Amino acid sequence: GGTDGGEESYGLANAHALAGSKLDCAIIYAGNRDIQDEIQTILGHKDLTTVDNILPDLDHPNPFAARQAICDVFLSRIVKGKGLDVIVGETGEEPMPTPWTVYELVKAISDYDSAWKEFMLIDMGGATTDVYSASANTLSPDTVLHGVPEPFVKRTVEGDLGMRVSAVVVGESTQDMVKVIFAQQPQREEAFYRYLRHLVGQPDYLPLSEEEKYYDTLLAGLCVGYAAERHAGTKKQVCTCVGNVDLQMDRDLTTVRKVVGSGGWLSRASQFDIHNWLKYRELDDQGKRILLPNQFEYYRDSNGLLPLLANVARLYPQAAARTSIQCLTL
Repeated sequence: GGTDGGEESYGLANAHALAGSKLDCAIIYAGNRDIQDEIQTILGHKDLTTVDNILPDLDHPNPFAARQAICDVFLSRIVKGKGLDVIVGETGEEPMPTPWTVYELVKAISDYDSAWKEFMLIDMGGATTDVYSASANTLSPDTVLHGVPEPFVKRTVEGDLGMRVSAVVVGESTQDMVKVIFAQQPQREEAFYRYLRHLVGQPDYLPLSEEEKYYDTLLAGLCVGYAAERHAGTKKQVCTCVGNVDLQMDRDLTTVRKVVGSGGWLSRASQFDIHNWLKYRELDDQGKRILLPNQFEYYRDSNGLLPLLANVARLYPQAAARTSIQCLTL
C-alpha cells in the first residue's frame, strides 16, 4: 500500500502483523519505496523479497516487478516441490503459473482477431475462479472515472471461489444469495451445505443423483456470478455542482459480446446457462450498478485445451490464438 512518498502506516502495520505471525511462506513487498528499509528490518527473519512499487504514483500502475517475483517464487517452490524440475531437465523449458500463461493467451487472442478484440474468459477450477477480460476503458456520456485506469487486459483470481477445495468458503461468501434461492426450502439449504462439506473432504467426488447435480450447478453459478461481479466495474449517480453525473469505478464490460468458459466443470457443462449467472443482479450490496455484459455469445473450451495452448502461446502466440478460437464450442 501507498504510492512512493505517500501512505506508510498500513504497510508498516501489515509488516508487523506478518512478523509476529507463524506464517512460513514467501513474502513480497511491493509498496511505498520510502519504507523499504523499515520493512526489511521488520521482516528480516522471514523469506522476504522487495521489489518496485506496484503503484509508484496514482496514474502509472507498475505490476511487472511484483509479477516476476511471484513467478520466481512459483518456480523455486512449486516446480521443485511437485517434481516438475524433472520435466524442466528433459524439455529445457520452465513451466509457468496457469493464470499468467492464460493472461498472455488472452492478450494474444485479442491482438490476433479483431472479432475477438474484446471478450471475457472465466476459468473455474477446484480452488479458484479466474476471470480475464480484454476491454477498452470506455466511458459512457455523463460518466466520470474514479480511481486508477486499468490495462486493456485484466485478470482477477478469486481464491475463495472454487468447485471443490473452496466449496465451503463459496457457501459462506454467498450465503445471502443461497438464502434467497432456498427461501421456501430450508431443508434443501441444509442439504446443500452438507454437500459442500462433503466436497471439501473428497475433492475428486462427482455428483451421482439429480439432486447432487443440481447442487453442483448451483455451486458453479455462485462461483461464476460472484467472481465476475468482483472483476467488473460499478457505477453510481452522484450530485455535483454541474448536475448529476455517473461515477464509475473500474471497467465497464456491458459492451462485451463474447464470453468463454474454461476449466474442468465449465468445459464439460454443455447445458449450463451462464447467462443466468454472469449478471444475476443489477445492483451490488451498496446499490451500485454492476457493469457486466447483458447480451453475449457464450463459448466453451469443450476440450479443455486453453491452458495447454496458453503455454504454446509463449513461443507461438498467433498459432495459439488461432487454435484457441477454432477449438471453442458455441
